[in-house]
Amino acid sequence: MEHARVRPADGRRWVGASVAAVPHVLILVLMTMGALGGKGSERGYAALYGFLELYVVPFALLAAAGVTWTPRIRAWAAGIVGSTIAGAVVVTLATLVVGDGATWS
Repeated sequence: MEHARVRPADGRRWVGASVAAVPHVLILVLMTMGALGGKGSERGYAALYGFLELYVVPFALLAAAGVTWTPRIRAWAAGIVGSTIAGAVVVTLATLVVGDGATWS
């Protein structure tokens, strides 16, 4: 009886990074749409979308930990962690800029 050979995802970190980037991009799109739809200082409320990162980051890190035990997609873990950290930094900086009242005066 021959066992099926599991082929590892040879260095495909970009797949994990791409998958992990999607929620951060969606948050930035929501923030942009909220800022464009508001008037004056009401645009600052769009920064509240940045709080969604409090849900995205822990789930992404748990996903990265989970894929390390799956040999086929183990290489994705580094991409997931890297993209999550980069996305969290970008969304946090966008939240600070959008939420600052002086930006819209």
